[in-house]
Amino acid sequence: MLASDFIINYFFYYLLIVFSIFFCLLVYNFNFLVRSFKKVKKTTWIILFLIFLFAFSLRMWFVPHMFQIYNDEYAHKDVAQNMFFYQSACECHGIINETGCSVCIVPAWSPVYHFLLSFSFSFSDGFDFLFFLPILISSLSIVLFFLFSFLIFRNDWLSLFSSLFLAVLPIHLRYSGSLALEIPSLFFVLLSFILFLLLFEIRRFSFFLLFFTTFLITLQIKFENLFFIVIFGLLYLLKFYKTSKVKKKYYLLFFLI
Repeated sequence: MLASDFIINYFFYYLLIVFSIFFCLLVYNFNFLVRSFKKVKKTTWIILFLIFLFAFSLRMWFVPHMFQIYNDEYAHKDVAQNMFFYQSACECHGIINETGCSVCIVPAWSPVYHFLLSFSFSFSDGFDFLFFLPILISSLSIVLFFLFSFLIFRNDWLSLFSSLFLAVLPIHLRYSGSLALEIPSLFFVLLSFILFLLLFEIRRFSFFLLFFTTFLITLQIKFENLFFIVIFGLLYLLKFYKTSKVKKKYYLLFFLI
């Protein structure tokens, strides 16, 4: 079987498995994540929630919901639609009939984000709901940016300022109302960094699997994210000497793969 045939016909099921594992691991490790931020004050959480509502409101009602990258985003919609109705990672260059598209080509992008977008078509024709997902993801990225900043600086107010900065950053606002890949890419990059930083505090194999799965998704959203293999590899080497011998084997195996 050609690689192109595999991507078109079976990539949907591969992503279904990957995201199912991701959500299961996230739920399983959620308590460990919560404990890692127990030093954050209750007042800070309330302010962060208000920043989240402010950011969501900006993106929902004040940012134009439109295609910003003309050719790419129409294709994103097309691939997402085919994934929902035909479970096919297909960019259609033919006629769509009852069995699917008559002429399919492999998308120019890894169809990870399109898999998430495809569930928009559960509601009516899906077009009205397509832009809700990037709005939600971009708003949640602001929360992740707070968590990331807190792990770096261990300062509530500085972390809140960081999240507020991202909430009103013009380029982030602009792409939050589009289907551009930059929005989900930033979300999963931030989540990967957070999990990586916590790996050396939460020394559990299930948590390592959560990081591994998240990082796997991150690498596949945008091809440019492959550069983070080098970044995480270097960061890992800096942390390596602090890790027990047993854990070193698991982590080293991951980076060798």
